[in-house]
Amino acid sequence: MQEKRDDIYEVNGCRLDIRRGVIERDGRHLRIRPKTFAMLSYLARNPDRVVAKDELIEAIWGKLTVTDDALTQTVKDIRRVIDDKAANVVRTVPRRGYLLERTTSFDGAGWYAGRPLRHAFEILVEESKSAVPLADGWEGPKTSALGQARPVRLSGRDRPAIAVLPFVLDNVASQRLHLLKDGLLRDIVRDLARLRTLFVIAANSLQALSNAALGDLQAGAVLRCDYVCAGTIAVDGPTLRLDIELIAVDGGHVLLSETFAKPLALASTFGQSLASEIAMLVADEVDLAERNLAVRRPLCELDAWHAYHRGLWHLHRFTSIDNAVAENFFKVAIDRDPGFARPYAGLSFTHWSKAYLFDPSRLSEEGRLAHDFAARAVAVDPCDPAAHGALGQALWITGAHDEAVEALERATVLSPSYAFGHFLRAVVEALSGDAKMGIEASDLARALSPFDPHTAANQGTRAVALLRLGRNEEAAAWAARAARHPNADTRVRWVAVLALTAAGRTDEASSLVQRINKENSENGSELFIRTSRMRREDEEMLRDLSRRSGLL
Repeated sequence: MQEKRDDIYEVNGCRLDIRRGVIERDGRHLRIRPKTFAMLSYLARNPDRVVAKDELIEAIWGKLTVTDDALTQTVKDIRRVIDDKAANVVRTVPRRGYLLERTTSFDGAGWYAGRPLRHAFEILVEESKSAVPLADGWEGPKTSALGQARPVRLSGRDRPAIAVLPFVLDNVASQRLHLLKDGLLRDIVRDLARLRTLFVIAANSLQALSNAALGDLQAGAVLRCDYVCAGTIAVDGPTLRLDIELIAVDGGHVLLSETFAKPLALASTFGQSLASEIAMLVADEVDLAERNLAVRRPLCELDAWHAYHRGLWHLHRFTSIDNAVAENFFKVAIDRDPGFARPYAGLSFTHWSKAYLFDPSRLSEEGRLAHDFAARAVAVDPCDPAAHGALGQALWITGAHDEAVEALERATVLSPSYAFGHFLRAVVEALSGDAKMGIEASDLARALSPFDPHTAANQGTRAVALLRLGRNEEAAAWAARAARHPNADTRVRWVAVLALTAAGRTDEASSLVQRINKENSENGSELFIRTSRMRREDEEMLRDLSRRSGLL
């Protein structure tokens, strides 16, 4: 059935298909909220005329009472979706309404001509630039002809910059929540700043900018940001709803869209916990975006930040070869910026991984190197939670349990939402400290970072704590989950065998034993036990389970 011409419009390079309820650019669907789509459709059907605010409210919201803030936010959302950074397509006519410059109505015949193919080709060309080294002898990324790594981000800053824009109160019922709105903004900004990885725009500047009636992308450009986080607060009966989006300023695409629903009656109690949850979601999404950007950049264009993230990408693949490549990237990052603490912490982790996972026979030497690089990270930035986290795990692997706990406590005091710090505390407590505290720390780390690359290790750590408590069936269930995870390494599978054996699930255990014995060197189980820094009675329990399961 042929489409009606009036159902499809071209709006600033986007294909708006009203009948199908979609908007596309270069053949790709764009994410858009229902109210935003409805308003854009209404404006597209009424081009080149000023549409009054009252007319838009009646057309989009009907008899529901809404504020001008809701209308303004929806217009900002339209501009974001169609990449109208300068507000030249959807124009604001002061004191009157909004005008959409004339759009083109068409049947779509010429819209796709060559565009998806060209777009796919451009992606392949960009991918082809990303060389992934596979050998220890790689010398690192070279500088450009000017002798320095080329800047790679829109803001021109050496770290990603983010602005958390003041939340919009979406309806009349939410107008009394100004204190919650302002408190959330300041708490999220504070939690992001504590992570020490982002350039975070101060809350006072953000609130001062809120009266300028700028779109999200315009605000990001004015503040020289790479990412903006925006959202709305609405009240629906007894429920408070918060919708947030994380937007990449360069390209205007949505990286994260999340809705939080909380009991309105408890609004005075959950502000800090909600802000922490939002901050970690945003930080994790920015980290992922930066890592993907780093992997796609030519080696000669990597600055210290992206060399560090390229190292993280390899580090989280949990293989000995990738660990060696990660080490090289961290060294390059330090060479580019000796005052950047995170690459020192990354180097510490590579040596810790050698001692704990890849070559336990070199525990003493690799543990010392892990400690030395972690200490340098702390010296470079005493307020970086990752530096103290690295120091904590290095102290633990070298046998200084109490000092390790102190360092990890410092990491989570500096940043209470630092999920990796809580995970490291779980490792230390689950293996050689308070097993119940290890379980609590494990659960908190997963709650703060549900899709963390260390999820398998986290679940395996929880299983060890349960084994120490004699809760064998629970331990087996958690260990089996961990072993099925894509990031499960040899030690995780080793824990799974022991837990399954303890629970009497020997058939499941035996299916993993042969693989582990091939991966391990001779006497591998004994080396694993020694690097776990466990109490003597717990070591004997693991040795007994290893013998019963058939592990070498």
